[in-house]
Amino acid sequence: MAQRLRGRSGRHSLARAGEREAGPPLRLRDRDAAERLLRDGAADPARLAALRRWAVEADLLGPRPRSLTPALADALVRELIALRRLPVRAPGTVADDPETPGAEPPPPAPPPPAATKTAKLVVTVKDCDGEPVEEAEVTAGALGRMQTDANGIADYGRVRPGTYTITAEKLGHSTERSGPIEADRKVDVSVPDGSRTRVDLIQHPQCAHVCTWEGPTARWDYFGFDHKTDMVPRGSPTDAYWEPVPDHGALSVPGDRMSRDGARWVSVAVGEEVALEITFDFKDTECLPCIPNTKFEVSPGSVAEVVTRQIGRRTAAFVIKGKAPGEATLRGHCDGHDIGWFHIWCENEAVIRIDVANLVTARAPASGYDLSALHYHFADIYRQAAMRIDMVDLGQIEVGTHPTVAAVEANGYPPTGTAGRFLDKSGSPRPYDSKVQVITALHAAANSRLAARTKGPLPRTGAYRLYWYVPTAGCSILGTVINIGSNVGFVFRADGGTSRNSAAHEFGHCLGLRHPSDPSAGPQYPVHCIGSLGGTVPSWPATNTENAVAGRAPPRPGAHGNVMQNDPANLMGYWHDRPNRKPLRYLQWRAASRS
Repeated sequence: MAQRLRGRSGRHSLARAGEREAGPPLRLRDRDAAERLLRDGAADPARLAALRRWAVEADLLGPRPRSLTPALADALVRELIALRRLPVRAPGTVADDPETPGAEPPPPAPPPPAATKTAKLVVTVKDCDGEPVEEAEVTAGALGRMQTDANGIADYGRVRPGTYTITAEKLGHSTERSGPIEADRKVDVSVPDGSRTRVDLIQHPQCAHVCTWEGPTARWDYFGFDHKTDMVPRGSPTDAYWEPVPDHGALSVPGDRMSRDGARWVSVAVGEEVALEITFDFKDTECLPCIPNTKFEVSPGSVAEVVTRQIGRRTAAFVIKGKAPGEATLRGHCDGHDIGWFHIWCENEAVIRIDVANLVTARAPASGYDLSALHYHFADIYRQAAMRIDMVDLGQIEVGTHPTVAAVEANGYPPTGTAGRFLDKSGSPRPYDSKVQVITALHAAANSRLAARTKGPLPRTGAYRLYWYVPTAGCSILGTVINIGSNVGFVFRADGGTSRNSAAHEFGHCLGLRHPSDPSAGPQYPVHCIGSLGGTVPSWPATNTENAVAGRAPPRPGAHGNVMQNDPANLMGYWHDRPNRKPLRYLQWRAASRS
């Protein structure tokens, strides 16, 4: 039929045959009638197969997929309308062809013999590892589009022999894993008659552009997590190395671990594991199958090792293990390109012993505390520096009758009838404001009483001492130490979240940590954090490891110049939300005494 619709003689034959048919000739001028006729014929499987071959041989389906019946109906009506415009003569009359006047037209040439064979085409799409790519869009010229199945195969079956351009594409995939999203293409593919042609195309899952790390939601899954030391300058034209998502190959681990590139610092104890959360980001379309191709390398490898060997999800747990004291950098890379990194501080876990006691005098009655809650608060904070807290309760120690305490304590308050609190610093200097004199006398008296004990609880040699001493009239300060690095700390407020945090703050001084406003604190803080003292504190969003910080205006002159704008919740500052004043940073991990 396809042959008859081609050429002038075929149209003559079809027209003359139409004249011999009963009823009105050429009803197929009506497209709907043509489609109904074809639909009826397609009910027979054998006729349906013939119709499909006709459509392919006559190139009626076009480059984009179309339904068979409407395409054939359009073609029939188009050809038959053209056919009516040809002159039709009655049998026996002279032809009107000017080239052969008075002669009968030659009989139509016989159609060429039909091909005895049919070509077949099968397209297979795989990834870089030879794994099938499902749901890839395959296009094979006029044969149209197909999606690959679970085996990565688009089987076109029987097709017309010829030459085709064949492509495969899928969102998030590319001909190269680290290249842009693009289709694989083969041009002028020969599909000869009688052959079964197989075409292999590649669609690699596209590499993730960047991977970042965050602390986990479970507190005891990690040690210390510092996102302030290497924070990117606010307002700089270049944001953190993962924002905005970079092009492939745009990242490179800096040689300086203190570069302000937004990389995290993570602490871990030797022989212990720390769990983080890794997240992969893509610039265009997410392509999760590529994530397992990312490799992780610790340099130097003697400091830590990666426990998690392969990851298949966009956000997943990521575990490392400490091996030896030192510092290292972990880099994630894919196909030779860096896509993310963080820094590691590893140290032997130190056991820190603390003896806690309540000093009772005429001015400071018994004041209980929850040792379990206090221990948890200390462990939560000092775990960041790879320290394990061993805390013992020495109970109450009565020192009010000690002669030195009675005399010194009396001078620790303003004169009778004068407003003020214990160790009040207001007004001009007064002899009874000697904080060191008072707390040294209290400590000496406590040692004297403990030495006289014949049964426990007894003080431990080499342990730090933390005293709860709560004057009835109140105190002008929450806590103190005799000096930086001493083994004795005092708390002057009844037990609770604020006093526990004050105790942890004062204990930081015992370990040698200093206020950020201390002129000698330089080695313990990044320059950009110390330089932000006294500035307006922004509203820092919450992370998995830290609570949100509500912003506030600059403090009153001289009142709270111990708050860093870039790190307000640091344990050693004076942030007003004391129960949540917990973070210690990388330089503080290093500076804290471990004995």
